[in-house]
Amino acid sequence: MTTPKYSHLEKVAAFFGQLKQAAPGASDWLADLERRALNKEAGWKADADSYLHGLASAGALSADAAAFCRENLAQCLGSDPGWREFGLPMAWIAVVAAVAVACQALASDVLTLAGLLLLTAIAGGVWASTRPWLDRRNDPRQKRWERPIVIGACALLVPALAYLIPRSVGQGLQLVSIAQFNSDRAAFVADPQGFPMLHKLAREQYGVEVVLGDADQSWASTTVRLPNSSVASMALRPGYCHLSLYRANVLRGFDPISKVDPSLWVQGVMLHEFAHCLDGSRDTPAFGQHGVGARSVAPVDASGVKDLEGLLEAGARPSTQLWREAVADIMAIGFWKLAAPGAAADLVASLRQKRAGDEQDTTHSTMCWIDFADQAAPPPSTAGLFAWADKLRSQAPCDLATDRKLTPAQQWVRNFITTHQP
Repeated sequence: MTTPKYSHLEKVAAFFGQLKQAAPGASDWLADLERRALNKEAGWKADADSYLHGLASAGALSADAAAFCRENLAQCLGSDPGWREFGLPMAWIAVVAAVAVACQALASDVLTLAGLLLLTAIAGGVWASTRPWLDRRNDPRQKRWERPIVIGACALLVPALAYLIPRSVGQGLQLVSIAQFNSDRAAFVADPQGFPMLHKLAREQYGVEVVLGDADQSWASTTVRLPNSSVASMALRPGYCHLSLYRANVLRGFDPISKVDPSLWVQGVMLHEFAHCLDGSRDTPAFGQHGVGARSVAPVDASGVKDLEGLLEAGARPSTQLWREAVADIMAIGFWKLAAPGAAADLVASLRQKRAGDEQDTTHSTMCWIDFADQAAPPPSTAGLFAWADKLRSQAPCDLATDRKLTPAQQWVRNFITTHQP
């Protein structure tokens, strides 16, 4: 049996027809309620039910008639969820989020912040103007001047709160995060297997000073989601290497194949970063000099390196980035082979799993070099570790292709466009 199609117009007409027949003497309010019902405005069914209850309590409507009217009312639809029910909350979230980011992440961008605060002021005024409790028809006691004053107050208060609350919360979270970073750094410096291990190895085996960045230098780059930020990185500075590392965040990304000592993983990360510093130090000119090298540059990019600008341009190419990541991963593998031969296999497998797990990060797709280094004999000592890694990088039969792999959805879009081209 086919269910009859719902007709809102017929259902509303049946309800109000029954109501007017049971309680004659329609008022302007009832006519307005019928209009709201036809337009499916919010709250009309609740108002209609309250009206029925009032008529029944006053004896103007019998219990049977009231029940029959409620039965007809139940067959009517209330308000449809309009775009405001979903769009306005999302818009509020977007505006407040934008203000929060502008307060914390954008430095002195007064125009952007002022524009966002103006937008929140307008939104606050519009929100207040649509509140039922500001409608004089709902509250006859309300004075004429109350509505504009409340709307104006909301237009001022909303942007003030949208600025002060995110800024206060953001600064509080920042202080907590910096305190956690400082605590982690202090423990890392005090641990003989932590930073002191790299500091000693770099000084004794390579004659290089390595400095561990403090919160002012390294907190943001290892914690905040910024372009090119990382939980561990090493920069070449005049006369030394500067390490930025947040051990707690490094270990959060550690997913070992089996149970291995996390400190060995962190040591491998430090040697990885140290390799970057050693690799780049051979090519960059000394202060006041102009000559550059190209040993840290991928062979396919080396021909274009004639000066510092060419070296920097090559360093931005995916092929050279992959070339540099390769020697860094090989050096970490060599260190594990020397420092922890019993755990090296699991650590290397964990590194390979991490590299293979992110198909979008092609500049870290060093799996071929990892496999090659895993099969190679380790160097005699840590003093020859970088030279060993540099040699294996050149000897490995690996491809420097860095074409970004597409996700299934991206591949589907690409295939669709290709097949539907005129």
